[in-house]
Amino acid sequence: MKRGVLIAFGAVWILCGTLLVAAGVVLASVLGPASTISTPVTRLVGTGVALIVDNLVIDVSSVPLPARLGSLTLRVAAPDGRPMFAGSARTTDVDAYLSGAPYDAVAHLSTGGGSQTRSVPGTRRPPVGGAVKFWSYQGTGDPAVLAARLEPGSTLVIMNADAAVGVTADVAVTLTIPGAWAAPWACGGSGLALLAVGALTLWRASSVQRSDVGSHELLPTASGRGLRRRTRT
Repeated sequence: MKRGVLIAFGAVWILCGTLLVAAGVVLASVLGPASTISTPVTRLVGTGVALIVDNLVIDVSSVPLPARLGSLTLRVAAPDGRPMFAGSARTTDVDAYLSGAPYDAVAHLSTGGGSQTRSVPGTRRPPVGGAVKFWSYQGTGDPAVLAARLEPGSTLVIMNADAAVGVTADVAVTLTIPGAWAAPWACGGSGLALLAVGALTLWRASSVQRSDVGSHELLPTASGRGLRRRTRT
């Protein structure tokens, strides 16, 4: 094979290998061992027993992969690590549950930013969220996790798991892709293999060049007055 063709193939293999290795590094940094991608955290702060968000529409545009690749969840965590409760239900059920209790209604919510709340006064302490049965979706823990596809017209309720007064929560939407952690390894391994093939191809090209140089010898001319080049076959 001609030297120029080998060099071209070698350069292509090395370029493809470099791109695959870079893609593997990017995927590993984005997904991490948990195979998840999350939106920026939004912090919610309230002085009552609960924070409520009416008609929440989750914008996942900051998640750089289609949602159909995995499952979307809403994750609610307390900065101090205490267990949290998050649940969504019909607004009428939430109103009845929090009737007479102090809570904070979120008036403005932005991804990765803060929030504006409106306090509703009260003195009653409702039962803990996990003890009532009207929730469409619910989760308790550190963090509390529930399905992010909330039904239209529902209300999201965020509380301390023990229904204590004073709620501070970091909220994010997370896309989980089962088994995705294998993708960075596959990209990186394939890239390294192509780099090896490219390096071997370029080495072969240099060998062809040395062979071409060594395939000529100088011979005396018939007159004996000069030299001519003969190519070995």
